[in-house]
Amino acid sequence: MTRLGLACLAALVAAAALAAPAGAKPIRMTHTVSIKGELVDHWTYDDPGPCGVTGDGTVTVKFHTTQRLPVLPYIDPYNRSEFGHYGLWIVAVTIGSNRDRVTGMPDLPAAGTITRVDNTTRHPQDPEFTDPCPELDKSGCGTVPFRTGVRRTYAGVGRVDKRRIGVSFGSGHFQHPRDRCMAGQMEFWNDHRFSPGRLSSGDLPVTMPTPSALKHRRVTRASGTSHKLTSFHDPGQESVSDDVTRSATVTFRRR
Repeated sequence: MTRLGLACLAALVAAAALAAPAGAKPIRMTHTVSIKGELVDHWTYDDPGPCGVTGDGTVTVKFHTTQRLPVLPYIDPYNRSEFGHYGLWIVAVTIGSNRDRVTGMPDLPAAGTITRVDNTTRHPQDPEFTDPCPELDKSGCGTVPFRTGVRRTYAGVGRVDKRRIGVSFGSGHFQHPRDRCMAGQMEFWNDHRFSPGRLSSGDLPVTMPTPSALKHRRVTRASGTSHKLTSFHDPGQESVSDDVTRSATVTFRRR
């Protein structure tokens, strides 16, 4: 059979698996799911000019979902990952009036905080000038909750492969007004510039427990961590670096 024929067959089998016949019983959700995560960006910045800002600081983001969602985690052997391999972990929820079909879970409401620490100072003034260097305003530093409303805060999981799922998080940009507290260059959880790995989504991959563990243990967890150091330096100009670590845990509880 040709590749096209195989692909069509796999799509038909997957569709049949997701669409139950008329009068089918509701699909039982076996677990509830919750998500928590953390991001730490230890950044440095140096502007070598007179009165230029120099020093380091940290941006720390923490979040957790605010509700547990009934789900059915399972491996779909007919779905293909973006890396070309068949088999995907799917964390599914039921849809339809009879709850007899499934689809990937939606994003969940989340709460979280962002903490910004700014240890920067200024280089000395040019000796030819008598005016002092302006003071740095750090009134925007400290810990604040993420905003809700228009820029809602959420967390979710996506598909990666038959061993992992991906964790996403969103709450607008991490860059609160920079003129009141310096921060790193990373602006959001899925920022590809500072996220290692090949996932096009920028999600953080976390390793799933085995199907047997999900079936027999009351509580199981999928965890993962990523780390990447990114730096830029142009002789005579400013230099910056961001040392970013992300970690997340997805917890499944049997119902």
